[in-house]
Amino acid sequence: MTKDVLGRLLQTQRCDPVQLYRSHQCNPRDLWLSPTVRVAIAAMARDGATRIERLRAAAVTVKHDEFARSHAAGKALPVDLATLEGRTNLGRVGASAVFGEVEGLPFAAASVEMPQTIAADRALRQAAGDLAAHLLAAFAEHGALQAAEVEVLRARLR
Repeated sequence: MTKDVLGRLLQTQRCDPVQLYRSHQCNPRDLWLSPTVRVAIAAMARDGATRIERLRAAAVTVKHDEFARSHAAGKALPVDLATLEGRTNLGRVGASAVFGEVEGLPFAAASVEMPQTIAADRALRQAAGDLAAHLLAAFAEHGALQAAEVEVLRARLR
C-alpha cells in the first residue's frame, strides 16, 4: 500500500477508501472506524474525487480553447528550447507563462492572456484542498489523527 494515498486521491481520483482508513497517513495508529464512519468517509472521497475530475476536465477544455484563441491572436508563442526563436519567445512571454500545445507543438502565453485557464486551475486546486481538509477533519473527528498530524499533512499537500 502506498504511503501517500491522500495525495494519490487528489491527483488521480483513484483511491479505494479502504486504503484511506487503513493508511499510515490518515490513520497512523490503525484505529477501528465504525461502518458508519467508513461509509461517510468513502462518500466524501467519492464525491470530492468526482468534483475534482469534473473540474480537471473543464480546465483542460478551457485551456485548449484559450490557447487556440491566444494562438490565433498571435499571443501564444512557440517555445521549443532547441531553437533560438523558441528561447527568445519564452523570454517575451515572461516568468508568468502558461504552457500548452498548439497542434502538438509546445507554446506559451503570458498568464494575463489566459485568465480563464488561471481561474480553472485555481478552482481545481481549491477543490483538492477542500477535499483534503474535509477528509483530514473527518479522521481527526474520529480520533484517527491528532491536530498536529493534521497540520503536518495539510502543509505537505499545499
